[in-house]
Amino acid sequence: MRKPSKRDWSDLDTTSDIIGELAAPPAAVHYLAQAEGIVYDVATAPYACPGHMYDAQGERTHAAILPLGVNHWRVAFTRCRIHGSAGTQQSPTLLTSASSGATAADVVTVPAQTVGTYGYMDVTGTTDAVVKHQRSGAQVDDTPSATTDRQLELAETLRPTIEAYTIQQSAGHCVFVSGRTQDLETL
Repeated sequence: MRKPSKRDWSDLDTTSDIIGELAAPPAAVHYLAQAEGIVYDVATAPYACPGHMYDAQGERTHAAILPLGVNHWRVAFTRCRIHGSAGTQQSPTLLTSASSGATAADVVTVPAQTVGTYGYMDVTGTTDAVVKHQRSGAQVDDTPSATTDRQLELAETLRPTIEAYTIQQSAGHCVFVSGRTQDLETL
């Protein structure tokens, strides 16, 4: 950045157009590109919603604001089990969204990596819970023939999209962008 300089404004004519009396030269092209780049980076950030933490095994409905140009998204989530519990594998985490479809094949099913009795992340420390972090699948299959662990699809647009979705069998999650158009001018 250039250093500020003092200027004597007393010689200016108060009736003249101020446009002709620039206090600073126009911004260079690379400064303008840098400023625009900051706005673009924020608008197309990979995380679409902050982390949600809750105590629930059932279904939770949320909405994520997905940035422009997004065509696929995923969910990172946590599951818990009570420390020391053993047994069968827990039920899978199920994801559905407004854009992914309504048939049984459109449900994203993420197999559980936890076994035993489901637990909660207890902030009081009275229950010991083992936390497992997982993500929905990286596979892209926009027309699945059966329920599978995959990315959720979304129609690309030139504006942010509010996407309603439900998640089951988790103790917390966040949504992140996993695919977007390479060139926004093609939309």
